[in-house]
Amino acid sequence: MRSIIKILFLFCTGFLINSCKKNDTPTTDPVIYLAGAYNNGSKSVAAYWKDGIVVSLSDGTKNAGASSIFVQGNDVYVVGIEDFSYGNVLKYWKNGVGTVLSVPTKHSIPASSSGIFVNGNDVHIAGFDTDPIDFTERPTYWKNAVATTLTNAATHGGAISVTVVGNDVYIAGVVTDPTGSNNVVTYWKNGVPVILTDGTKEGFVSSIAVNGTDVYVAGAEEAPGSPKSFARYWKNGIATTLSDGRNQAMVTSIAIAGNDVHAVGWELNGTNAVAKYWKNGIATNLTDGTKSGHAHCVVVYGNDVYIVGNESTGSNNYDYISKYWKNGVPVNLGSTNPKFFAHSIFLTQ
Repeated sequence: MRSIIKILFLFCTGFLINSCKKNDTPTTDPVIYLAGAYNNGSKSVAAYWKDGIVVSLSDGTKNAGASSIFVQGNDVYVVGIEDFSYGNVLKYWKNGVGTVLSVPTKHSIPASSSGIFVNGNDVHIAGFDTDPIDFTERPTYWKNAVATTLTNAATHGGAISVTVVGNDVYIAGVVTDPTGSNNVVTYWKNGVPVILTDGTKEGFVSSIAVNGTDVYVAGAEEAPGSPKSFARYWKNGIATTLSDGRNQAMVTSIAIAGNDVHAVGWELNGTNAVAKYWKNGIATNLTDGTKSGHAHCVVVYGNDVYIVGNESTGSNNYDYISKYWKNGVPVNLGSTNPKFFAHSIFLTQ
């Protein structure tokens, strides 16, 4: 089985993460929130960005990062990780006050999360935690800091994204196939799993969205006999393929507005990753491919489409400038904080 740690690291730093939420029809310009991290010169500091102002969540003495953000009223919720003696502490912050969800033991794999959704007084978080007996990863869901494991002891995996509609909780993630070789794309509705791939090929998940009775899960699946992957999403279990499989590709976020399906991600051009946006299956390149770029998260606000991502500076593919695109027009965040690395976006009126 491919390490769930590696998969979640890709989702939290390579694309995405999926606190992307659909907002109601706006009457004013949005307030823009971004979650991520910045470098203080020696450590990574978990932070969020609000209309050009960076708000630190960790104290900068230990490495930390934020992966997902949700705003309800005057309250700002952010989920992320922070260094600990044996790995990472999984925690979320409400208005800057941290709550620890999981602390690793000496022999365990650190927990991680990339999805948060707040519904009334309930805070829902998707991620994975480590079994205290055999130290394997389990897809895990926290409601108000109380953990629930989504699989039995024989199945490994990870939860990636969570959304709530009415009284129903939808969580997207992966579980291992019976042989333990590949990850199977899965979502859970109120804890009941729905399997989307057959496990003969490696599956990847990034986000989940629900529109009425339709459930959309975004991610990728490896091409037959090849390590390259197709960018895909599943609607009610039926796959739609957005790339041709000649190059590695991934859908990192999906949003539904009316009859339109908005998806973002990336596709390799042979040398670099190109940030991509698909509307109803039609692709638009957000970056030109001369430098590596990734789109992580998409939200629809009225008639406007906002996408957050990153593009390398050109000096190397590990030094990125974060940006967001509004209707395809980029806005760099570098003038505010060149080291801020954005993972997700949330808009409020």
